[in-house]
Amino acid sequence: MWCGTCGAENENSARFCWNCGSPLEAAAYPPPRKPEPKRSKGGHKGLLIAAAAVLMVAVVSLILWKPWNRSPYLKIDPEIMILGTNGAAYAVNSKGDYDTLEYDDGYHYPITCLDNSKAVLFTADDEMLYYYDSSQITPINEDVHSFSMSNNGDVVVYSTEVDDDLMALWQYQNGKNQKIAECEVPYYNFNFCISPDGKTVAYSCDYGEEMLSYLWDGETREFGRNRSILSLSNDAKLVYYTKLINDSVYVQKGLDENSSVKLAKNADDLYCASFNADHTEFIYSADDGTFLVQNGGEPERISRDALYPAMPGASNYGYYWNTLPVKTFESVLLYNSDKMVWLGKDLETHTVASNLDSSQITLLEDGKRAYYTKNESLRRVDASKEGAESETIAEDVAWFWVSMDGKNIYYYQEDEGIFAKSGKDKAVLVSDEVDIMSGGELVGNSFYYIIDGELYCSDGGRGKRIASFDGLATDVFSGGSRFLAVELDGREGWAFSIDGGETFTELPT
Repeated sequence: MWCGTCGAENENSARFCWNCGSPLEAAAYPPPRKPEPKRSKGGHKGLLIAAAAVLMVAVVSLILWKPWNRSPYLKIDPEIMILGTNGAAYAVNSKGDYDTLEYDDGYHYPITCLDNSKAVLFTADDEMLYYYDSSQITPINEDVHSFSMSNNGDVVVYSTEVDDDLMALWQYQNGKNQKIAECEVPYYNFNFCISPDGKTVAYSCDYGEEMLSYLWDGETREFGRNRSILSLSNDAKLVYYTKLINDSVYVQKGLDENSSVKLAKNADDLYCASFNADHTEFIYSADDGTFLVQNGGEPERISRDALYPAMPGASNYGYYWNTLPVKTFESVLLYNSDKMVWLGKDLETHTVASNLDSSQITLLEDGKRAYYTKNESLRRVDASKEGAESETIAEDVAWFWVSMDGKNIYYYQEDEGIFAKSGKDKAVLVSDEVDIMSGGELVGNSFYYIIDGELYCSDGGRGKRIASFDGLATDVFSGGSRFLAVELDGREGWAFSIDGGETFTELPT
């Protein structure tokens, strides 16, 4: 079964996409690939998409984030970039050093911790899982089936398929593997998740007529029967789960069943489901509105509309069963493709804007100033101030990019090209040759784009060619203020720069 949101292939029995978490509906063929934010809870050897993924993220604080479709960068340079081709994965650090993971068949799938200092990579040909700590790639184990990483990157939990009906669950930490459990179930009936700090593991075994769920933190405790654990906070102080009898979503405090609170009628009905950094808060939306749960309490309705939390960075999209690096969802902007709502302290809300053109919203690093389009005009507003008037930046805007400090704005007008605007200065034409579908990337205050297979850059004025390569440049990505990666010949190769494009290193093919 193919996901209609991100294009990933899933098992026919799956209800949610392993890659982006969207509900699944049967499709006869893979849909076109769309940019979507991804913080996956794990990988799967039979579910790897037939395109080598690129994952480039920056150091993330607990307050600031931006979606992974165009990697998050915030206050400081990123730690690593993971660049993939059909035959190798390259782990590049911000010093310009890189390690190579070669494979003969299949594709790698990486995930990183929240501060992007560590990553795990999986290769389909040998079913091997690797650990990368910004300095070297270390093999963890083979015959790996699925995997997950703690938010701090110190712990990896993974499963191996011992035989067709026997799964083993492992914890990897400080270079050592420890077996947690063995369960006599096929892989598609075995699920697990880990706490943000990685010290507690929850797993469920579905025996068809009955499901058993357990918590492990050095010793194993039975959590309950016919419950599937979705997520948990540190030390399992809060456990989020579904009951098989009705597929409703609940939260309870540890093993205290008397503290159980029903959150949603059906897990399939949720449009958004996101946790804060330590999983003590849970925000979700469904047909009857958007709700916030704090510390395992009763859900509070925030809005009658289905909304998503916006995070500072480039274009925001919806989130599904993700962890967002925020301490709390209070004082956060919520949005959908039609409106923006500010959620303040004490859960007070006010509408920021409505009748938007799309869900493309850029939130600056202060988490308050937002850029959006309405009636094809690019506007900005201080979302935190109730009744604040928006300011129009430009008209006839189809897409836009804004630097994190708001000083430089680049926008695209159909049949006209890309323009740059700084402060109150008049807009400057960057290029009239760029097709927006060829992509572009804003790094700091500089905008990078591609024309005829070569890389160009604008620092607020007319763009200039800065690099050509052995192959044709087909896309450009950023990992932070000076960290660039250029895709060559449709990900047949890569070149990267750690100095903002002044010099490039082409990776071997």
